[in-house]
Amino acid sequence: MKILGESDKDIKTYFLAIIISLIFGGVVILYTNTYLNNMVKQSLVEIAKMGANNIENKIEWHLERLELLSESEIIYSDDYSIKDKLNYLHQSDKPNDHTEYAYITKDGMMYSVSGMKFDVSQEQFFLEAMEGQQSVEMMEQRFYQDYPAIAFTYPVFYNNSIKSFISLIYSAEALCEIVENITFDQAGYGYIIDSKGVTLAHIDRNLVKNKVISIDDAMGDPGQKKLADLEKRMLQGETGSGSYSYNGQKKIMGFSSINNVSWSFAATSPMKDAFGDASTIIMIVALVAVTYSLCLILMNIYFVTLNKKSKREEKTLKNAVETANIIIICFRYDGIILEFNVNASKILGYDPKRIVNTVSVYDLLSPKEQQKLKRILDEHKKGLTKKNFELSMVTENGKTEYVLFNLNIIGKESTSPVCELMGICITERVISETQLRDKHEELTAVYEELAASEEELKDQLDELIKQKMLLQEKDERHSLVVEASNIGIWDWDVKSDTYFYSQKWYDILEIEKEKILGKERTYRINAILEEDRKIAEKAYSDCIHKRTPYYECEFRIRTPDGRIKWIYEVGKALFDSRGQIIKMAGAHSDITMKKESEERIHRLAFYDTLTGLPNRSKLIEKFYEIAKTPGRKIAVIIIDIDNFKLINDSYGHDVGDKLLVEVTERFNSLNIENTYLARMAGDDFALMIWDYEDERELTGIVTKVLSCIEGMTFIDNYSIVIEANIGVALYPKDANSFDILYKNADTAKFQADEKRVKYAFYNQDMNDAILERLNLQNSLKSALDKNEFILYYQPQYRAADKKIMGFEALARWNSKDRGLVSPDKFIPIAEETRLIIPLGEWIMEEAIKFIKKIHELGHTDLIMSVNISNIQFIHKDFSELVINLIKKYDLPPKNLELEITESVMMGSMDNVINNMNKLREIGIQIALDDFGTGYSSLNYLTKIPINTLKIDKTFIDDIGLKKERDLLVESIVNIAHGLGLSIVAEGVETEEQYIYLLKHKCERIQGYYFSRPLPEDKVMDLIAGH
Repeated sequence: MKILGESDKDIKTYFLAIIISLIFGGVVILYTNTYLNNMVKQSLVEIAKMGANNIENKIEWHLERLELLSESEIIYSDDYSIKDKLNYLHQSDKPNDHTEYAYITKDGMMYSVSGMKFDVSQEQFFLEAMEGQQSVEMMEQRFYQDYPAIAFTYPVFYNNSIKSFISLIYSAEALCEIVENITFDQAGYGYIIDSKGVTLAHIDRNLVKNKVISIDDAMGDPGQKKLADLEKRMLQGETGSGSYSYNGQKKIMGFSSINNVSWSFAATSPMKDAFGDASTIIMIVALVAVTYSLCLILMNIYFVTLNKKSKREEKTLKNAVETANIIIICFRYDGIILEFNVNASKILGYDPKRIVNTVSVYDLLSPKEQQKLKRILDEHKKGLTKKNFELSMVTENGKTEYVLFNLNIIGKESTSPVCELMGICITERVISETQLRDKHEELTAVYEELAASEEELKDQLDELIKQKMLLQEKDERHSLVVEASNIGIWDWDVKSDTYFYSQKWYDILEIEKEKILGKERTYRINAILEEDRKIAEKAYSDCIHKRTPYYECEFRIRTPDGRIKWIYEVGKALFDSRGQIIKMAGAHSDITMKKESEERIHRLAFYDTLTGLPNRSKLIEKFYEIAKTPGRKIAVIIIDIDNFKLINDSYGHDVGDKLLVEVTERFNSLNIENTYLARMAGDDFALMIWDYEDERELTGIVTKVLSCIEGMTFIDNYSIVIEANIGVALYPKDANSFDILYKNADTAKFQADEKRVKYAFYNQDMNDAILERLNLQNSLKSALDKNEFILYYQPQYRAADKKIMGFEALARWNSKDRGLVSPDKFIPIAEETRLIIPLGEWIMEEAIKFIKKIHELGHTDLIMSVNISNIQFIHKDFSELVINLIKKYDLPPKNLELEITESVMMGSMDNVINNMNKLREIGIQIALDDFGTGYSSLNYLTKIPINTLKIDKTFIDDIGLKKERDLLVESIVNIAHGLGLSIVAEGVETEEQYIYLLKHKCERIQGYYFSRPLPEDKVMDLIAGH
């Protein structure tokens, strides 16, 4: 009967399990249906959030762009006209049909880039911007033809005041296109409304064009009450979902507010699309649920029993922990709290729900205690210590509790170990120890006072009387000083909780006393800028907790009119024998001017006033900061602007300054990691690069720098070509200190300039070359005075009959100490030191005197060619010099030919063209020398007014050897003849070269084939025998 009874019980249990399973299956069907409904709603909410986030990112991008533009000098400066500002805005972005920039004056006049003009003084977006806020609002006036316009507006600040506004006028059509790209299901779509319910974006664009307020239509139709309720929630900025009926169709919607604007984004879909496949899923889920529910119920019987036992044990342990007042705090290595038990909450005052997974354990500690905990953690990780330790923790109300902790690291070898602090509060013990120490000190002091002699007490009494009299005098002086000085006095009686504030206190805060009477403390806290409040609070806390002997801090406040002021505040607290604060007094003063002066001094000390770049001192500081890290590679690159002194002399320092600013802007357009740019002096810039791979990468960066800064620029109607030379030195390869490294980079730059290359890397051999160059430079300065220069003349022959047509004057330096110095060595130095100007004048005059002397012998058809340096030709007075010389020696202008190179166009095209035109007007011939060696020769042939083209020797050398060279020479001759130019071939050395040039109708031949350069007496002999 017992067995049978147990069997009957089992049958009943199983039967009951089956009934429960069937009920559970029904519940599952109902729950699944509800769950799918909620899941669809949640999906639509997520889609709405994604759409809102997409719109928010668009808005933030446009506002950040406007903020950057507002900081441009062209926008905020009064030195630029509205037209200049609109041109700048037009160039700042690619124009399109949906967006357009506009500039708004402070009186509300809007000027668009396309030329439209509106009075927007009553527009909502303008009124918000006048309050100093960024604004995104629909524009009431019609800006675009079909669609409403949305104005993104940002105030332009200068010297902490609003100067004007810039706006991006955004067509609602663009929002429609964004919404149309957010699609889901078969008929799902999204739309946007503003805080008034106006439709800003919709797949039905007529709703946008007509500014339809859909909520008004819905509220007027009882069948659309749910839709009206949903859109009311949208207008209130809520995020949620819901179902509704529209045009006889059941729909479901998710919606979300868009941050930074009072808009909402909605995603809606028909019910049939959202739940089309749900029935099959529900039946499958229900079948599975019924099948497994029996197993789950039977298993649950076992686990319920097991769980009860586990909970009893857990409750017993928890009661033991709570009874013992043990504090348990678990956290990750980064400090984020994972567990905060009841005792921790009770003692420290924090709500576990608010700090778990949110607040760091380090936030509950002072900076000193934070370092202590981090050190103990490091020791535990290394297995060095497992001792108990004390921590002072800050409670929620700002007090301090002392806790004795033991640290245990759970899962140390796992990827996410957890640190567990278990401890007990020992605050009472610590306070008792402190009080005992204080009592001991008080007793000691009393004993020492009693031990003083009667005579000493008498002397002290006399001194006290004297001090009292002095104190009265000081009080009187103090009152006068306080009244006369810019100091605000305050006093706090803690026991009565009463405050005193002097009139100066209110004056410094720029607030009327009557407006905040009795609320001064709250007003002061709120007036402090949010980012500075912690500074003031910490200084106050340190003082009242005796961590510092007095209260002292500096912070910023915002005055009622919105200005920012710096305040310096000091104070002192008095404590009773128990260590409780009883009184606190202090003062504050306005240190705004001092702070501004310090900032100006810092800028002057470490930054260039013209370009805003760091100066040499700041670069040196940055260099040693980076070099602290062992093994780092650092490169110092010096960039020198060619002919900068000449540009200053020719156009004035204002143009030179603007050129430096232009070069700086080009530098800043480069986006190179691990770089630091500084202006050293004059036209020298320094670029520091660190953590580069190798010299190949540096070479690429140097090439990129050259490509960026070199080229044509227009400044004050002058066309100026920017060129640069670069020197590179490497740390620690080339030097271990900044000064030596910079000197070596400068040496490399000079070497690049001398070798006519754009850049050079430093090597040890350059020092010898620089020393030789310096010696040569010193000798060159006195060579002209010592008459060490002489002229040689190389004849130019007519190709057709081999008759002399003229001569080219070539300078030679016959140094007494060095012998004959090659022009390739001394001409670059002469150009660099500007000695080329007096040397060039001497060459010009000697050559004109000599050709005039030949003319007087009857050879009046001969011409003289003189090479002109770029430095000479760029000078605006050069043409006057030449004209005066031919007048002085009565030389026909057509018998003088000036040879220039293509590089003369690199400096100042305006001065060059002006000089050329003046010389051509009186008949002087202009020849383009070394043609074909430049990078833009053909381009300049059509721009500069020349008569003659000289083919460089490098082309002549390959005649008959390289077919492509022959074709190139032939092409140059044909182009020159086509432009009406005469041809001179220089460096002709063989008969084969001469015959080729004769065949191709080259007019003049010059080279060793006919004659080497000759001194004056040999030329006279040549003419006499010719």
